[in-house]
Amino acid sequence: MSSFIKDTLLEGQAKASVNKLVKHIGDDKKIFKELMAFVFDKDETLSRYASWVMTHCCETQPQLIKPYFKKLIDDLKKEKLHHANKRNYFRVFQEVEIPEKFQGELYDLGIKFTLSVNETIAVRVFALTTAYNIAKKHPELLNELTPLIIDLNKYSDTPAMTSRTKHILKELKKRKV
Repeated sequence: MSSFIKDTLLEGQAKASVNKLVKHIGDDKKIFKELMAFVFDKDETLSRYASWVMTHCCETQPQLIKPYFKKLIDDLKKEKLHHANKRNYFRVFQEVEIPEKFQGELYDLGIKFTLSVNETIAVRVFALTTAYNIAKKHPELLNELTPLIIDLNKYSDTPAMTSRTKHILKELKKRKV
C-alpha cells in the first residue's frame, strides 16, 4: 500500500490533507484502489479518514467507486462499523448512480438506517436520500417510501431530518406522487 496515502491520512482529519490526497488520486483507478484498501482496513482511524477522502474523490470522479459497491454494502452490514464510515458511504451512495443489481439491497439498508434511532442524524439523513433516489426509479418503492417520509417529517425532532424530508416532499409534490 502507498506510504504517501497512509502518511497523509495519519496527518489527521484536516481539509488540507484531504485536498492533497484528492489531487494525488485524481482519476487514477490504481491509486484510488490503494485508498480503498485503507477504507476497508481494520485500523478504525485510518478507515474513517480514508472514507472521508473517498467522498471527496467521488464528488469529481464518481466512476471510481463502481468496483466497490458490493464491498461498501457488505461493510454497512457490519455491527461494529463506525458511524463516520456509514455516513461517508451513504454520502457517496446518495450522489452516484446505483447499479440495478445493488438497488434492492441498498434501498433496504437505507430504510433500516433511516429508521434506526441508534444511528447519528447524518447517517439517517444520507440513508434516507439514498433510499429515495433509488425509489424514484421504482414507483412501487416510491409508494412505500412516501408515507414514511411524511411521518418522518411530521414527527422529526431534528432540523436536519425536517429539512431533508421537506425537500423530498417538495420533489414528490412536483412529481405528483
